Amino acid sequence: MKYKKTNKIKYTPGKLKPYSFRLYVGVNELNGAVIHRQRSFKTYEEALEALATMKKAVKRGEFISSKKRYKFHDLVDLWLPQYRTTVKPSTYTVVNQLVHKHILGSLGGFYLDKLTVIKCQSIVNEWFKKYPKSYKRIYTYARKILDYGWRMELITSNPMAKVIKPRLKEEPQPFTNYYSKTELNLFLNACKKYDNPIYYTYFRLLAYTGLRPSEALALKWSDINIFNQSISVSRSVDTKEHNEIVIDKPKTKFSIRTIDIDDGTLKVLKEWHKYTNSKLVKLKDGYVFNNPNRPEGVFVRQDVRRWDYDIANANQLRYISPHGFRHTHASMLFSAGVQAKDVQERLGHSTIKTTLDLYVHLGKQHKKKAVSKFATFMEG
Repeated sequence: MKYKKTNKIKYTPGKLKPYSFRLYVGVNELNGAVIHRQRSFKTYEEALEALATMKKAVKRGEFISSKKRYKFHDLVDLWLPQYRTTVKPSTYTVVNQLVHKHILGSLGGFYLDKLTVIKCQSIVNEWFKKYPKSYKRIYTYARKILDYGWRMELITSNPMAKVIKPRLKEEPQPFTNYYSKTELNLFLNACKKYDNPIYYTYFRLLAYTGLRPSEALALKWSDINIFNQSISVSRSVDTKEHNEIVIDKPKTKFSIRTIDIDDGTLKVLKEWHKYTNSKLVKLKDGYVFNNPNRPEGVFVRQDVRRWDYDIANANQLRYISPHGFRHTHASMLFSAGVQAKDVQERLGHSTIKTTLDLYVHLGKQHKKKAVSKFATFMEG
């Protein structure tokens, strides 16, 4: 058989396999690096035949070395930057920590094409044993990452989507992250014992407006209209990676709102303004809760959690989180008979379902009041 000469075949005298070729076979899909393959043979004919075979395989897309085999940690590296563009910095920070602390340790080293449903099931079962109350959150993000891989056509299906989630057998716990009217007054009276009125001003503002803690921290004096007795909410304080403070838009577009405030709350804010003026703080358009110890000029959620805990602990009061004061405000609104739609707008919920779910969580007192109203109506 006669072979056509080609400059692709290189001859190196003195070698056991003197005939060789080097062929471009593709590009690394992850980093864009060009990939070549090199082969050596005893005869020219063997080299030429192998070269022709390899060229055909590359052309058909069947040459396996032309495609990157992704591991799960490669997929995470692709997913995280995309996810970062869809959420607030504080949310990204929390999820990034969860992925690196829990998910990568279990899944990071697996090739995506070798990750089976049965392997995912065993991993989820292990998460359930270690973290029975929080494993669902870990599972949710592992599934989201693999779903991204499926959308990017790196896998043909999402094995995590077929997993059966273990169920924790426990009695439902009552929702308690809010104060009754009596408990709230005890807490606020405890705040008054401190020389610095910032504690009373801040927690009263939360309880009487329903602002999110991060929204209250981002308030400026220009947001408070003393003539209309209203507050404009348009920003919040968040913490990114490496404790970087970010002042950004609030949680959703529905969070940008204007709410009315009562005479008492306006009076408290005026007194706080007078107090801060006396401390030679530059107000103008400054933050209501100015923090001179940070260049951003604001306190962060860690600060108010510490205030909250210290006050409750020192005065032997039941502890609720700073966000619990928002729940407390919602509870008071429901007790006063305010309609759910009005509560939704005041709290800045994106859907009425969120408001109604909160109503259900807030307990028996509202259900009893509803029954009483119904009986009164029927008997009237």
